Amino acid sequence: MNIIKLLPRFREAYRMLSTLEARENWSREEIQQFQLERLNQSWAHARNHVPYYRQLATELHLPKKFTTLTEFQHLIPPLSKDPLRSDPTSFLSRQRQRGSWHWTSGSTGMPLGLYWGNQSRLEVLRAKYRFYASWGVDIFDRFAYLWGDNQAPTSWWSGFCSSLWQRISDRLRNRVRLPSYQLCKATLSAYLDRLSKTRAVALYGLSSAIHLLAKEVIESSKGCEGLRMVCLTGEPALPPMLHTVRQAFPNASTVVEYGATECELIAGTAQDGLLRAREDLVHVETVANNQGQYDILLTVLCNPSAPLFRYVIGDTTEEPMTIPPQGFGSLSPICGRSDDILISRTGTMIHPTRVDLLFEGGLRSKVRRYQAHQTEDGSLELRLELESHATIDISSLQQNLSDILDGFRVHITVVENLPSTGAGKHRAIRSELANSS
Repeated sequence: MNIIKLLPRFREAYRMLSTLEARENWSREEIQQFQLERLNQSWAHARNHVPYYRQLATELHLPKKFTTLTEFQHLIPPLSKDPLRSDPTSFLSRQRQRGSWHWTSGSTGMPLGLYWGNQSRLEVLRAKYRFYASWGVDIFDRFAYLWGDNQAPTSWWSGFCSSLWQRISDRLRNRVRLPSYQLCKATLSAYLDRLSKTRAVALYGLSSAIHLLAKEVIESSKGCEGLRMVCLTGEPALPPMLHTVRQAFPNASTVVEYGATECELIAGTAQDGLLRAREDLVHVETVANNQGQYDILLTVLCNPSAPLFRYVIGDTTEEPMTIPPQGFGSLSPICGRSDDILISRTGTMIHPTRVDLLFEGGLRSKVRRYQAHQTEDGSLELRLELESHATIDISSLQQNLSDILDGFRVHITVVENLPSTGAGKHRAIRSELANSS
């Protein structure tokens, strides 16, 4: 028996599983009543203790309490990312829980800092545990993570401590780490061997990385018989991807988890195959835009330390949210981040997170956004939008990127403003070479 199961955190998580399951079968009236109660609690706190919302309430003469969700949607304007980028501390409660800052990956162009109270984050994690349990996976079953680092270390010491803590935590939590940065056939084959050796029960990772691993399974005829769940997240999971993954892992349930730093679990694949929103954590709206799609707006119901109301997260769907008379509503496939794999001179597939990592640490405060375009000859054109008066070592960054690409030419241009790459999230990486191969 894993002794950390006895810790209060995990004992409470197990106790909550049945409660979370019961909520999934609530009537629409029960869901709306619960959401309105949580919303008003968070709003009362925000208008008193969060600078941005104190000012908004004063300027728009907003009520102390909303009588319906419709009234809330009518009176509160959508929140774009710009105010959050320019002054994240204005969204921070003056009476916040103990917690920590978390950073987005920058898939909308540049990273955002978001604060989560510790107890609030535990509430979200319990909902994730319930999601896995619905597919027959326990909190302490062997998980394999096909992922990158969350943050780059700011010094060798912080890097050492972070790495040491992750190894200890992974051992206690029964986790296996499979870095997703370079995904050549040899690496993918070694990962399949490790999955079998460690008898992983669940595979969790970036959609494009899992798709590449699934293709290697089919081409090599290697299998992972012990897998019960394969969970694609972090990027759009397109139907062809899902088909390949199901073909490669026929004995496992292939599911999609839709989450973000703003809320780690927004929706997940339910037993009926629908992408069900976790409506006890977030109030989700789908609002028609001028491109014929629907923007996703989130109101996070469980983080009063840094509340977000009607937040335009930057993702879109093809259809409006479906609201059934009973049970959580469902979303059509998410059109979110869709970056390409890069190809090195030696044919190694480089995951976008490897490039993202270069812009962590010291560069985070200097580079507002970037766009990388790999041409058919393998060379990389990188455009950078810098913060005001910021300077960076272009030659060093150029050399680092060239090393990652095993010698392909890299050219960097600094521009005043990067243009949009289309509807939905900013697409940071495009590769003609990957798409032609």
